Amino acid sequence: MIPLSIEERKQQLDSATRWYACGVVFTLINYKVHDYDHLTGQYRRLAHNLSNLALKSPAILPVIFHNLSGYDSHLLIKELDNDKYDIHVIPHYTEEHISFSKKVSSKFAIRFIDSFPFMSSHIDSLERNLKPEHFVNLSTFSPLTNSPS
Repeated sequence: MIPLSIEERKQQLDSATRWYACGVVFTLINYKVHDYDHLTGQYRRLAHNLSNLALKSPAILPVIFHNLSGYDSHLLIKELDNDKYDIHVIPHYTEEHISFSKKVSSKFAIRFIDSFPFMSSHIDSLERNLKPEHFVNLSTFSPLTNSPS
């Protein structure tokens, strides 16, 4: 998705008469507003005030690691255990974890998940199964010089 310029956002705000998602007409009470992602600050869309106020940001941010249950999880848990908020661990065995969560604030947590139980191959063999068109999002951040053909 290409971000709109400030001028394009202003034009969108001026020309809209109803919200695209539900068709509700904008009014003096239910007026037009710009909707932003509260985690990233990115502009998402034009919305009406009442719906925008009802939107909730996710309380948990999932972070997925391949083979997290190995040694890496111990390093992360040790580094994250540095404040008043507890770490909640879902153990698999004594030394392996399926998942663990770390509260960052009273309303937000990060959940670390191991993808290996769901895709039990090496990450390079999983990548070889994908076609270049499956790398659309990745290609916006990094050139795909070594992508599978």
